[in-house]
Amino acid sequence: MSLLMRISYLVKRISYLVSCPTLHVLLGLASAITLQIPVFADGNSNHITLAPLSANPKSELPSANEILTQARAHLPKKAFRIKGQILSGGRRGKLEHTGYIEMFLDFGDDPAIVCYKINDAFGTPLEQMTISMAEGCDPEFKYKSVKPRQPAAEPKPTGSIMDTDITWNDLGLLFLWRSDGKTQCKEKLRGRDCYVIVFPLNGNGMQIVWIDMQMLVLMQMEELDANGKLLRRLTVKSIKKISDQWMIKNLEIRAYPSRHHTLIKIDEVLTLK
Repeated sequence: MSLLMRISYLVKRISYLVSCPTLHVLLGLASAITLQIPVFADGNSNHITLAPLSANPKSELPSANEILTQARAHLPKKAFRIKGQILSGGRRGKLEHTGYIEMFLDFGDDPAIVCYKINDAFGTPLEQMTISMAEGCDPEFKYKSVKPRQPAAEPKPTGSIMDTDITWNDLGLLFLWRSDGKTQCKEKLRGRDCYVIVFPLNGNGMQIVWIDMQMLVLMQMEELDANGKLLRRLTVKSIKKISDQWMIKNLEIRAYPSRHHTLIKIDEVLTLK
């Protein structure tokens, strides 16, 4: 093939690629995905760096305490009894642990009271935790093990439940009552405008929380170690409107670098008062 024929062939191939509909779709999807990522990778996907603040000066942002006070005010004031499932598995999607959860939530009282009962896959009661949360005070925990003939010490709030990725702190959304957070910036997460609040984590890392600016509900939480590597991510998969207020429905928690994950799936919500 002569040089002129090769050049002509290459020009035709390039013209085809530029006009290819599939290529345009892929480029469009890549652009959309990139615009919705709230943080950017720094060397690997598990190393998190907060987005720059230049476009969102701190002087224009409300304090973390103001945001969290509003978020607590938007929690449903009625008492609820909720039933759901706990599904936990590995990176390849294999289901390893299943169980059931019953929740009693009363955010309208002071202090707010939440109670969680954990049952195994056969419905046998295993453990129960009651958490009281008052503004300006540390949360109080009351634990009860109901495992037959298996006495157990009271677990740490950061300890895992039923060998899954979720903790008692996660279930209680206890960071909404913390007073040591700082508003870092505001940015989009999955197409929603969010406040980003940062808390110290065990003195060596940080906890990052995304609060939806309009609905004032949790969108996502991440825990990072001292080097900025991602340890855990809690994602709100869906929300439900109850009594004209938005409430978290389904949660997913992933551990890193293993990517082991746990899903809390809500099946029934009953209003008590």
